[in-house]
Amino acid sequence: MSWLYVPASEASNSACNSPTIIADRLAMTSGAERQRLWRERHPEQSKSRCREYHARNRESVLDRKKQYYQDVRKAADQTSDGRLKDRNRKARRRSLSKSGHVTAEEWETILAAHDHRCAYCRTNDLALEMDHVTPLSKGGQHCATNIVPACKPCNSKKGAR
Repeated sequence: MSWLYVPASEASNSACNSPTIIADRLAMTSGAERQRLWRERHPEQSKSRCREYHARNRESVLDRKKQYYQDVRKAADQTSDGRLKDRNRKARRRSLSKSGHVTAEEWETILAAHDHRCAYCRTNDLALEMDHVTPLSKGGQHCATNIVPACKPCNSKKGAR
């Protein structure tokens, strides 16, 4: 509960909630504290304003998030724990890639079987990628029987499913 406003039911003296007292308390708080208090008292308006801001400034919001992620990731990679995680991630990727092999001829055969179209949306105007039906992260093999052609949007949307 905020010290700025005490409900009358909890206050021993109702004078502590007078407009003058509240104004004095507001004057003593920082701008960030006042914003936090306003958001606590007006949650629906706050959410609405946030959604509107994100809709108007989508690109700059995404750029800030991307930059923050890069900065945090870079800082984490500089620690011994971050370097260990990176080393383990690369080792896992190498071990997964050794579990099978798809030749260029096999890939061409797969593409021909799907008429050079995405296996999910059937488009043929986008570049096609190898999509693992059973993801490598879920124990799937990197072999011709586990691969279908997929456009970038479909492959990204599918994720590790």
